[in-house]
Parts: sequence; structure tokens; C-alpha cells
Amino acid sequence: YFVSGSSSSIQGDAIFTTFMTVTNEPPTSAAGIDQSARLGDTVTLDGTSSFDDNTLSTNLFYSWTLTSIPLGSNAELDTPIDATPSFEVDVLGTYEAELVVTDEGGLSSIPDTVIVSINNLAPTSDAGNDQLVIVGTGEQVLLDGSGSTDPENDTLTYHWIISSAPINSIVTLSGAETVSPAFYPDVEGLYQITLIVSDQIGVGTSDMVEITGVVVEEYAQIQILELDESVASLDAESGEVTTTGNQNAYSNFLSQAILSIQEDDIVSAVSKLQKALIRTDGCVLRGEPDSKGSSRDWITDCDAQTELYYIITNTIDSLIATN
Repeated sequence: YFVSGSSSSIQGDAIFTTFMTVTNEPPTSAAGIDQSARLGDTVTLDGTSSFDDNTLSTNLFYSWTLTSIPLGSNAELDTPIDATPSFEVDVLGTYEAELVVTDEGGLSSIPDTVIVSINNLAPTSDAGNDQLVIVGTGEQVLLDGSGSTDPENDTLTYHWIISSAPINSIVTLSGAETVSPAFYPDVEGLYQITLIVSDQIGVGTSDMVEITGVVVEEYAQIQILELDESVASLDAESGEVTTTGNQNAYSNFLSQAILSIQEDDIVSAVSKLQKALIRTDGCVLRGEPDSKGSSRDWITDCDAQTELYYIITNTIDSLIATN
């Protein structure tokens, strides 16, 4: 026990002294709440809630021990006599740490245990597909992080940041903490936007999407060149196009459209694209390739035809809307 104080009294010529004693009780250790972490994380334990009746918590003596670690782990506590030691997670599994605290009177607590689980894997960000967009139209670019995943199907939170933007751009994101933010491209050039998703434990792997802003004429030319590459990859022998001659004629319409754009003849460019469109519209408009007449489809594979159809119509609409 501790002698904590005394008191004196005088009765006649005698002085009587009474000593008061206080019994010292063992302290109580508190190893903190159970935690979840990930492979490679540094986990910090927290024993600061431990307490004693006579010794301040800051004056307690701490003794931590990793009592259980997964097979193959080499985890060690960096400062086991501190209130908040740390260790690095090197193997998937469950880690158990035990805390004993001792007061200034030399009494020790009953051990308290904290469990750290490392079985939750990090989510993966998916910032969506790169985009080619037209600047100066007043239309927003929509980003899409809905392809992001979590191995345990945990609820995700989203954080988007503009990693880089063209010189003189003052672009900002609207809804940067949502799955699908938006922005108005204000300058030609490359916009790089990073998505970081997190689950209840913390952040996952990031992903970046690139948005290239161009003027409408450049946009149309890039789209038409991609169309031409798609057409050139089709196989007449397998029935994807009617004949090699028609395939070449289709590419010729596209080449003429590019030449018209370069000559600033948008009306002619649209006309050439519309001639190509007529040879690519049966599946979308009527459910199967047109097989007869002057508007017979030259592109006869419906999957290829549908892809080409929507790119051509989008390009035509862009040229008409901005000229």
C-alpha cells in the first residue's frame, strides 16, 4: 500500500499523529479498438486510454507484445515500450498485439489485446476511357468512374483531381467527390484527370484519364481517320464488306471529306460523309444491311456498321453545329 498523508491533533500536552493509507490498485490497460489495414501499411497501435488510480496515464510504463502474427510474417514493433508503437504489415492475415501497463507502484495490469486484420484488399480506380472533345462549344465533358471495383464489394468513395491542364486553362471540376464529375474544356490541349477511390479502410490504386480538347475541324479529321482505319481492317472474304472495290470506294469518300475540311469547305465534307453514311445504315435503321438498290450497304457486318454509323453521324453533327 501507499502512505499518502498524515494529520496531527493536540490533546492537552500530548500530540497525536494519525497516518492515512491508500491501497494501490493495479492499472487498467487499453490496447485500443480492433483495426483493419492492408498489405504494406504501417499500423500504429494506441494504448493512451490506459489508466490508473494513482499514476497519471502519461507516467505509466507500457509493454507491448505481438502475440500472434501470420505464418511467414517478420513483423516487429518499433517501440514496444511506448504508448503508440507501430509495425509494418508484411503478410496477409490477422495480427494480435497485447498490452500490459505498470504503474509507479510496480503493479501491472491484466493484459489487453487488439486485433489487426489484413484480409481486406484495396479497391481499384477506373477513370473511364480517354476522350477526344471539342472546345468552345459550351458542352460539358462527363467523366465516369463507375468501372471502379472493390474485391469485397465495399462501398466506395471517389476523389477526382486535375493532374494537368493546358497552359492558360482555368478549368475546374464539378462534383469532384462523385462517381461522375464534369468540366468545361476551355483551351485546346491535353487534360489529365486522376481518380482515387477509397473503401472504409483507405485509398486504393489510382487511375488517370486523358481528355484531348481540339477545335471542331481537327476533331472531325481525327474521327474520320479512325473511321478509315476501321474500314481498312474489314475483310471482304468473310463478308464484312461487299467487295474490296466497295471498301476502297468507301475509304475514298472519307479521304475526300478530310480534303474538304482542310480546304474549309464544310458543306462538301458533310456531303461526302453522308454518302458514306448511306452505305452504313441498314443495321441501325432497319435491323439488317441494305442489300439492294442504289443505297445498298457496302459495310455488311452489323457490329462494324453500327460503330461506323454513330461515329459518322456524330462527326456530321459536330461540323454542322459549329459552322
